[in-house]
Amino acid sequence: MLDADTELKLTVKNYGERDHAAVGSTPFYKGNYLLFENWKIAARLLKMIAAMEEYLKTGVPDG
Repeated sequence: MLDADTELKLTVKNYGERDHAAVGSTPFYKGNYLLFENWKIAARLLKMIAAMEEYLKTGVPDG
């Protein structure tokens, strides 16, 4: 699970950088919406993995 967490953190970081560059260079391009949606999905997965890890460590659900 640790490798998946690390890989997902890198993916979220890369998506964020890609989105920032896309919006900076072509702010009104309609494809930017999809880039942002993909970033949000990856970020939600990362948050869920962090909550699962916390639960496995403590036995207490997060949130």
